[in-house]
Parts: sequence; structure tokens; C-alpha cells
Amino acid sequence: MNRNAFNPPADVPVCRHTRDGIYIRHKDYFRKYLYTDLLWVKADGCYCHLYFRDESRLTVAFPLAVVTSRLPGDLFIRLHHSYVVSLYDIETFFGNTVRIGWQDLPIGPSYRADFFARLNILGGSRSPSAGETDDPATN
Repeated sequence: MNRNAFNPPADVPVCRHTRDGIYIRHKDYFRKYLYTDLLWVKADGCYCHLYFRDESRLTVAFPLAVVTSRLPGDLFIRLHHSYVVSLYDIETFFGNTVRIGWQDLPIGPSYRADFFARLNILGGSRSPSAGETDDPATN
């Protein structure tokens, strides 16, 4: 029996992610990437490109649905069929576009309402006109 192999008992649940990061295979080892360093994820067929704060990029051979299932929902949100972004790194949004770091990313129509519902938005100083609301998702 190999003493170095870790085989948890069958009744012990496997933790999908740690509190502050995710381990991703890199060659012959697993490296920890902090959630606070991950800005957004872009789907590219059966691959995903992960973009980090230091402007580096990592490509993994998993579809976006798998990568998204491993990210904590309170930190990340899907805003397009090809993009998942860090909620804490959204600098600005305008129209159907979000800016994170150096990149503008699209907000897909089917993700728009959920995206705006997750943000803490204080409307402008003007009063809404007739038929207009403070909800940017409806304006």
C-alpha cells in the first residue's frame, strides 16, 4: 500500500473548493488560485480562459458550466453565455457592457435581470419620469 496516497473514507464528503481559492492542475501538480485574483472566465468551446488580476491567462480543458459549478456563487455571476465575472471587480457598467480591469464584457439579454438584481445600485439624482423606474434593468 502506498503511504503517500490519500484516499478519504467513502463517507467523508469531498470539498469542491476551499474558502479562498480553487486548485487547478498544472502539469504534474495542482496549484491554488485565489478567488480574489480571478477577474473573469471566458468560454471557448470545451475550454475556458481564466483571466487574472496580474493580466495573466490560464486555459483549462473544461466547459464553462463545469468551471462555474466550482466557483462560489456569492463571488461570481454569469452575465453572458460565454462569460462569468467577479462581482467585486466590476468597475463600471453602461448599456449592455461591464468593464473589469482593462476589458469590456457584454451582458447577455437573458442574464441582464439577474445581473442587475445582484448589484447594489443607487440611482442618479434625478427623479424617474412617468413610466420610468430606478431599476436599470428595465430602463
